[in-house]
Amino acid sequence: QAFRYGLAALKRGVLPAADRLLEETLSGADVRLAAAALEAFAERNPTADAAQAQRRFGVLAGALRRDDMALTTTAATALADSAFARYGAADSLALALGRLREPQDVEPMQALVAALERVGGPAALAALAQAARLPPGPIASAAAEALVRLGALPAAPPPRPPALDRSVDWAYLAARGARPTLRFHTEKGVIALACHVEAAPLTCQTLMQLAEAGRYDNVPFHRVVPGFVAQGGDFERGDGYGGPGFAIRSEFTRLRFVRGAAGMASAGKDTEGSQFFFMHAAHPHLDGRYTAFGMLTEGLDVLDRLYQDDLLERVEVIPGR
Repeated sequence: QAFRYGLAALKRGVLPAADRLLEETLSGADVRLAAAALEAFAERNPTADAAQAQRRFGVLAGALRRDDMALTTTAATALADSAFARYGAADSLALALGRLREPQDVEPMQALVAALERVGGPAALAALAQAARLPPGPIASAAAEALVRLGALPAAPPPRPPALDRSVDWAYLAARGARPTLRFHTEKGVIALACHVEAAPLTCQTLMQLAEAGRYDNVPFHRVVPGFVAQGGDFERGDGYGGPGFAIRSEFTRLRFVRGAAGMASAGKDTEGSQFFFMHAAHPHLDGRYTAFGMLTEGLDVLDRLYQDDLLERVEVIPGR
């Protein structure tokens, strides 16, 4: 928390001195601190001075070369600024996009595609055309749509979604009953979730298997927004940019996103992985857009007491009838 306050102060600091401190932090080995520093660095307005703008471009382009999900997402958004076009922003964005792969890198790839569309020009168009030829999925679709908006490609039907390699294990689900319970043991208390297997079988199966494998042990709730959601499940990084190394298909159920509902984090259709969220309050705009897979039966008061970075100590699977 003190680090976040320090970054907020640096955002308003004198340009050269504050930039130097932020650059020192974002060049460190801890990518979570580096990502926070880069976000503060990117939010500072580029100066009209050409030399300073070129230096800032170098910092942002260097962040892209680290091939970290959080750093790439932030740097890509910043490099879409027209102030950096003269220094080769399109080339840097294109190279970064070519190094990433779906599904694990889908979020930074989406940021790179959006940035290339904003930058425009021959290099950006070539990179988008190459991305549009990827196997059908979120990135190929986003690149093709960007080319259409830029007038470089005629409108066409969207590509068919990819065939995902994870399937429902009905015998596994039958052994755990029609309404198994996930008991989330947090440092603030227990939250119990009834899984609606008949509505979202693959989602419920995936979370139960990850829980039984101990993957959720001592994983933080990396995002807590009062009145909205508490989100966790990133056991790879702990900051919301990590995943299990695979994606599962979306299961758009009829469950409503009311208080106590559980849903899956997503970067687009069929990109769900291990991250989940609990609803603090009803938000109908999420209905039908995210996978809702269960309802809390215990621990609403615990949910209300969660803060960002509170730990999920373990998840217990209780078979249903």
